[in-house]
Amino acid sequence: MAMLIVTALGLAVAGTTVYLLQRERILAQVDAELHIRVESVRAVIEGVQPTPSSPGTGTVTPSETEPRFSDVDEAVRQAVQQVQPDNFEGALGIVDGVARYAPGIGAALALADDPALVALAGGVAERGVVAIGTTESSFGTLRYLVVPITIDGAEGTGAYLAAVDLEAELADLGETMRSYTWVSLFVVVAVLVVGLIVAGRVLRPLRLLQESASRITASDLSERIPVGARDDLGELTRTVNGMIERLEDSFHARRRLLDDVRHELKTPITIVRGNIEVLDPADPSEVAEVMELATEELDRMALLIDDIALLADVESPGLTLTEVSLPVLTERLLSRVQAYAGHRWELARVDEGVVVADGQRILQAWLQLADNAAKYAPEGTTITLSARIVGDRAELSVSDRGPGVPREARERIFERFGRAHAGRGVDGSGLGLAIVQAIAVQHGGAVLLDSAEGLGSTFLIVIPVAGPGGTAGEAEGDGTGHPGPEGSAERW
Repeated sequence: MAMLIVTALGLAVAGTTVYLLQRERILAQVDAELHIRVESVRAVIEGVQPTPSSPGTGTVTPSETEPRFSDVDEAVRQAVQQVQPDNFEGALGIVDGVARYAPGIGAALALADDPALVALAGGVAERGVVAIGTTESSFGTLRYLVVPITIDGAEGTGAYLAAVDLEAELADLGETMRSYTWVSLFVVVAVLVVGLIVAGRVLRPLRLLQESASRITASDLSERIPVGARDDLGELTRTVNGMIERLEDSFHARRRLLDDVRHELKTPITIVRGNIEVLDPADPSEVAEVMELATEELDRMALLIDDIALLADVESPGLTLTEVSLPVLTERLLSRVQAYAGHRWELARVDEGVVVADGQRILQAWLQLADNAAKYAPEGTTITLSARIVGDRAELSVSDRGPGVPREARERIFERFGRAHAGRGVDGSGLGLAIVQAIAVQHGGAVLLDSAEGLGSTFLIVIPVAGPGGTAGEAEGDGTGHPGPEGSAERW
């Protein structure tokens, strides 16, 4: 619609401008012809070649020659006979305010039939000046010329009157503009039709996009929008499909989480309820035993809820990045794992250097790996820790000499509530490795596993040295170990 309006306005402005310019050119040409008539009448009266005067001045400079005529009436008659009108014109000889002579050849305008015009010319002649003007008459709009004629020593005043029908002069221009108007209307209609066709072809994919999107609901995110041509619209469709796919993954993950939480909470509730139903209130020892069991199950439920909240927290964006010293990070981890009795803790390697990371989150993830190792490794065995910088990445590892992870369970253990073994021989919510992986992914890294059944496992947190999505030159701080503004709160 906007293009149609612009086209119509453009054609209207162009047509109006051309019309006005052409009209002014025609009117100027009419005035030029009337000025030539002034010189022609002067030449007839004085018997000399015309001396051009300045067009548009309305006056003629008389020559210094003897007049050809001794009588005003004869001079007027000769002027009318010799200065003939052109197309769309008329001429008239006036003597003492009375129309006396008309051209011998039929003129387009019979000026003698308009008394008001004759009276106008007679009045101008009395003033003795050449006049060019415009007037409305019975013939329409006229551009007129009055040339006074006087003879020295002769009585009376004469005038040569010429008039041009402006409406007739402008008729061709008007016809051209009418044709231009029809052509412009045709162009506007053509633009409208073509615009509707093009808009229909352009908007059809958008309508399909809208219809497909309207069929996608929270309960069914499997449908995808057909991708058309490889253009901006196709790219938009691919982007929307990608967004729907991410939403589908998110909904499926949420559904799995709810199903897993329901399953994990159902077990302790069933245990507590079953024991309460068969409880003998009169037996103090049985009551104490059931209360102890219920307390343990409630503690496990509380741990599960805390881990779910922790997982949701670490999966949400918003890391507090600082420059973290690997030796300091390792020292803090070691001070915490020393509390786990029954194992020897050994540092295999600690590199000097810093990484851009959320120190609390990375320590939390590394500590979770150490906690898992302490749970699964046989009592009295050695658990080895290391912190290395390899190229542009940092590697934090925990190695144990436990039973190892079965090959078929190496992916499942990183899922929510995933366990290497179906049994419950080891306490825990089954969310520990999911939390570690979420923290690593938040930092732009990953968690790797190297395990052999019966020999032990090594879990490895790998993160970029320069922080999530950065390079070494983009890390906060000045590169000398001094943290930037965000890292000034705590020095790791």
